[in-house]
Amino acid sequence: MNFIRIILAILVMSIVPMSLLCSPETFWELGPVETGDLVVLLLGAASCLSWYKLDGVGSYFRPVWKVGGLIFFLSAAREASWGRIFMATGTDSAGPIIPGMSDLWFGTYIHITVGILILILLYMMYKYRHELGDLVYRLLRSKEAMLYFGILIVLLGSATVIWDPNRIKSLGRWHQALEEMSEITAYFSAYALAWKAHLLSQETVVQDRTDKSNVKK
Repeated sequence: MNFIRIILAILVMSIVPMSLLCSPETFWELGPVETGDLVVLLLGAASCLSWYKLDGVGSYFRPVWKVGGLIFFLSAAREASWGRIFMATGTDSAGPIIPGMSDLWFGTYIHITVGILILILLYMMYKYRHELGDLVYRLLRSKEAMLYFGILIVLLGSATVIWDPNRIKSLGRWHQALEEMSEITAYFSAYALAWKAHLLSQETVVQDRTDKSNVKK
């Protein structure tokens, strides 16, 4: 967990310097930063899957990792424009030219698939609402978890509301860089939050085992 904290701190401190100093190509679709987005989100999905398997049948918080894994996967798929970034038809001054959903023969199927996955996610969130609620309660009591959540909300919010629509015209030259750096830092903060949630869930399991042992004595 300390390694994750260090990486997150480095990302937060590097948002402005990286945005100002790196070339525009660094922040293009399929560029280093965008690729980093996918790596972080897919790493989050893989981590949740591994926690689901490691927790074992009957573990109270085990279903939460199915929900977390699907959220990370959907976020990664969205970041990849549902696969369209891998079908770029060329490049211009803004980067790769990505075809529209209607330009792809399977565009309609993507909408259907995403819709089904979202319904599955909502169903799981309802089915495991008690486990999710208990873990969220533990996260709310953790100052560290709230710090990660705050970074996530502030940076994703700024990327969506300020940098993407280029609200600050004087910074228009760097708006894409600031948007992408904010996003990758926000995604890594989400990953750190997932790790903290896992640690808290394990602490709960250990405490429950200790309590049961004391009762038997």
